[in-house]
Amino acid sequence: MNLVKKSMRRDEITEILEKEYVVKELNTKEFVGTVSLMKILKVQNPFVIHHESHSFTILNDNYYWLQLAPRNDNWWLTIMYDENLNMIENYFDITKENDFTDPLNPTFIDMRLDVTISKERGVKLLDEDELEEALQDKLISEYEYKLAYEVSNQIIQKYLENPEAYYAVIQTLFQQFNR
Repeated sequence: MNLVKKSMRRDEITEILEKEYVVKELNTKEFVGTVSLMKILKVQNPFVIHHESHSFTILNDNYYWLQLAPRNDNWWLTIMYDENLNMIENYFDITKENDFTDPLNPTFIDMRLDVTISKERGVKLLDEDELEEALQDKLISEYEYKLAYEVSNQIIQKYLENPEAYYAVIQTLFQQFNR
């Protein structure tokens, strides 16, 4: 296993055949970093997640992905919307680093631990086994391993303290970009 570098433009996702992409730097009380909205016009194949007793699609024609890449923090958020602008899932990648060298296409190194939030499925911590494997393979340090859990716990705690405020910020950002 290797740690994977991912970009805001998501060029590494070969299933995306055609897209529109807008990116903006933000410095507000709620968020400091880069935000983008990608409209996925055409995909090779839809991407379906099979979760417990049901399935849901996160990548398909005319879907939207709103992404937030914070400066000075170790996470990256992708919020997925369907073609009718219904929010599907909030997906936090816990990151080793976020790189803003290219302001139009920041990147991150994925530490493999993830937090998902959805109104239907609640809050989930995912891929702890992959984080453990990254530590065993010496792809991350003990410090980074502990940091990954600390960051994921902060995300979960902040969300649980005030879900309404969380969704209000997300909705405001989405509306700013989707005009």
